[in-house]
Amino acid sequence: MADDWKGEGPPACRWATRACLVGLLLVAVALGLSLLILAVKFNSEACQNGLQAERRCRNATHLLEDQLTRTQDVLLRVKNQTVSCNRSLVALMADLEKKKSEIQEYQLHIQELQEQTMELRQKLQDSSAELDQLRKQNRFLSQVTTQTNGGSLAPSTLLVTWALVFLGLWATGHNLH
Repeated sequence: MADDWKGEGPPACRWATRACLVGLLLVAVALGLSLLILAVKFNSEACQNGLQAERRCRNATHLLEDQLTRTQDVLLRVKNQTVSCNRSLVALMADLEKKKSEIQEYQLHIQELQEQTMELRQKLQDSSAELDQLRKQNRFLSQVTTQTNGGSLAPSTLLVTWALVFLGLWATGHNLH
C-alpha cells in the first residue's frame, strides 16, 4: 500500500487511488461550499429577521401561556366562590322560608288573640250590662222594701236581694268561662 502512494505499482491502482483522492477532495470542497453557503444564508438579514421573529413568537407564546395559567387560576377561584355563594344562598333561602313560616304562625296567633280579646270585651260588656241591670233591680227592691216596711228592711227582703245579687254575679262569672 505504501507503494501506491509513491506511484509505484500497477497503473490501475494508481488511478483508483487518485480517483479516490480527487473524489474525497471534491466531496470536501462540496461540503465546504455547502457550509459556506449555509453560513451565509444563516447570517443573512432575512434569516436573522426570521430568528428574531421566532424569538418574539416564543416570548409572546410564553406570555400568553402565563396569562392563560393566571386566568385559569382566577376562574377556579371564582368558581369556588360561586359554589360557596350558592351554598350560602340556599342556606339563607331556607332561613327565609323558616322565618316566613314563623311570621305566619305569629300572625295566626295574633289573630286568635285578637278574636279572644273581642270575645272577652263582649263578655265584659255583657257582664257590665247585667251588673247594671242587677243594680237597678237591687235599687228597685230596696225602694219597694222601704216603702212596704216603712223604711226598715225585713230580713226576708234582705235575703231575697242578696240572693238575686249572688245569682247575678254567679251567672256573670259563669258566662266568662
